[in-house]
Amino acid sequence: MPSIDVEVFPIEPGRWIAVIEGPGGPFSTEAPTPDRVEPEVRLAIAEVLGRTDVDLIILDDEGAPWSPETALQQAQRLGVQ
Repeated sequence: MPSIDVEVFPIEPGRWIAVIEGPGGPFSTEAPTPDRVEPEVRLAIAEVLGRTDVDLIILDDEGAPWSPETALQQAQRLGVQ
């Protein structure tokens, strides 16, 4: 199963951007909350690449593993609250 890198970061309260490093170049999607990031990323990959069988490597803006549980700490570090 192929893997796809995804970089996630907040741009303002209620807006999380995920940059997806897909074949043919990067594309992005947006989610309103951290827990919606992965479902929105999977939906975007299915729509853009026509794939649902991918492993996601989700990272923060510093390249560290990202999860909804680490999102608040990232938002605070970046001054987005």
